Amino acid sequence: MPHGSEISKLTVYIAPFSEIASDAVCGSAADSCYYPDDATMYLSGETPPDQADMTQIAMHEYGHHVANFRSNVPWDSVNWGPKRWASTQGVCALTRERVMWPTDPTNHYEDHPGEIWAETYRIVASKAMNISPDPWEILSARWNPLARNDLLNAAGRDVSLPWQGPKKISATGKLSATGAQSAIYRLPLTLDGEVAASLKTSGGLKATVRLTTPSGDQLTARSTSSVKWTACGVQSVSVVVNRTGGKGTWSITIQHPGT
Repeated sequence: MPHGSEISKLTVYIAPFSEIASDAVCGSAADSCYYPDDATMYLSGETPPDQADMTQIAMHEYGHHVANFRSNVPWDSVNWGPKRWASTQGVCALTRERVMWPTDPTNHYEDHPGEIWAETYRIVASKAMNISPDPWEILSARWNPLARNDLLNAAGRDVSLPWQGPKKISATGKLSATGAQSAIYRLPLTLDGEVAASLKTSGGLKATVRLTTPSGDQLTARSTSSVKWTACGVQSVSVVVNRTGGKGTWSITIQHPGT
């Protein structure tokens, strides 16, 4: 199966199905399970009563293991999925719309991003191994990625090229009483996550920084030094430096999710 260095941290526990299905391990409703706290996959050494294919089951559980060793700051990757897949799937926006439920796998199992990610990984792994994937039966059909190459590609990148954290960029300029009273830096976004901007001025310039939509709608309150906002399903933001007095140079440092 496709994997990265996280494979060296995996423990696989194989036991008779009766033990796997016990309340002490996975419970009667499950053919297998994965515990992120100790990075252990629990698998049956025999075909379960529902005749599920153990290779497909192992692929699903390994998807949870991949997520356990990926980052999706400011969200946890186990429940929200890795960064690129979660952003492409729109997990943040769908969670706000109460369509996905990363915090309630018990009552919303079929719409839980962590489970949808694990099933998506199963499809990616099946294709990589030239195996026909089993039908998408344990989750809602609306999340099936078979017709979504963008989701499959994002998932594949999350496995082979783990997201390394936010990126930083900087910009500089000048403001005075005789020219433009503000400067705008337009920041394209491909991933959901935190966007932060910090401002420094020199030469007597007084200014504030804020984040807006491309059309000018304010996303953050003005600040004399820094602002922070969580991008959720948007393609760009504008970082706006406003002169409030004096003249001189400004510099901003912007942190964003990257690509």
